[in-house]
Amino acid sequence: MKYTRIILAAILGLALLTGCAANNVTDAGGVPMDIKSFSFHHTASNAEECFRFELSMEEDGVRLYAEELFISGRVAEATLEAAQLDRLCELAGELGVAKWDGFDKASKRGSDGSTFTLNITLTDGSTVYAHGSNRFPDNYSELYSAVQEMYKKLMEQYGIYNEGADAP
Repeated sequence: MKYTRIILAAILGLALLTGCAANNVTDAGGVPMDIKSFSFHHTASNAEECFRFELSMEEDGVRLYAEELFISGRVAEATLEAAQLDRLCELAGELGVAKWDGFDKASKRGSDGSTFTLNITLTDGSTVYAHGSNRFPDNYSELYSAVQEMYKKLMEQYGIYNEGADAP
């Protein structure tokens, strides 16, 4: 009887672990999210921090759309290798971004203009949507820093200036 309980507990534990890995979203974080599209929009009082960054899985690879807002009008559009989206999947899982779904908060105090909107669609069709104005979910600064770093690198590599925009 004791061995039966141990075996049943082991099977139950294995089933629970396999279930989390199958949908690639976990409350505990750490398991990559199975992202089909990722859209992040950030504005702040410092115009240099204002950008839009989107990656989406397409048949021919990962589509990039990135845009500097309010400064130069620089835009980057390219098709990338899946590794770019894979890194976001890992990071979103590590930071528990799935728990952000439904976050929609604004500071009741004065605003310095910092806002964000995050919209993620997973391959199973489910979504994660979060928005904040001077209020941010747990681990926001880590995601923001990583996305901003990725954005800057890809803008350096693929960025072009819109017609009529002043290049620095």
